[in-house]
Amino acid sequence: MLRATRLSIVVLTFANWVAIAFFTLTVLCVLLDVPLAADRVKRVALPGNADTLKQIVVTILLIGITTSVAVDRIFRQILCILDSVVAGQPFVSANGSRLRAMAWYLLVIQILDTGFAFAIRTINHLVNHAPFGWGPSATGWIAILLLFVLAHVFTQGAAMQDELEGTV
Repeated sequence: MLRATRLSIVVLTFANWVAIAFFTLTVLCVLLDVPLAADRVKRVALPGNADTLKQIVVTILLIGITTSVAVDRIFRQILCILDSVVAGQPFVSANGSRLRAMAWYLLVIQILDTGFAFAIRTINHLVNHAPFGWGPSATGWIAILLLFVLAHVFTQGAAMQDELEGTV
């Protein structure tokens, strides 16, 4: 099961980097007024809103890039935790630190998601028949709290294990 999980994380990491490359290329196309991207922005914008829409699109893409980088960091932490489990040492203080780092990265993602909501709201005012929507989700916030608690549990468990090994 751990091998399948590790393979899944590696595949997802690759897909995440493809997304980062796509977002970056799209930002460059919009900023450099590449004809296909510029025409698309002008075609969907309400009259007089093309420049504002262009700025919002770039903002959304930058949010996507930043989110993807945070996701990459989470995947790296998961791989390190998996390696410690395979090595037979899951309850080490480093895993507590990794879980805490993952919680902070998820917090960044949730904050970026809130920024995304404001950008989507703006787009809906600038575009004819905008196909975008956004809804809040409590799941990410719950995951953040859970990871902070688990980080503390792992840190305490590692300290107890170190103390037990020291008395034997």
